[in-house]
Amino acid sequence: MTADVTVNVMTADGGQSTITNQIVCDTEPHRIPFDGTSARAVSASGTAPVPTYLYVTAIAVG
Repeated sequence: MTADVTVNVMTADGGQSTITNQIVCDTEPHRIPFDGTSARAVSASGTAPVPTYLYVTAIAVG
């Protein structure tokens, strides 16, 4: 499966930014690092040649 994962973040000056990573799923967890910001939302969409599942867990560290 290939997934596009988007994280919407709040910047230090109160603005917003978007980080999008394309991840090739391999049954291992993947991280999308971002520095000095707070996550506001996370979304994911994926495509696969066979039925499967995709889930995203957002974890605040700090």
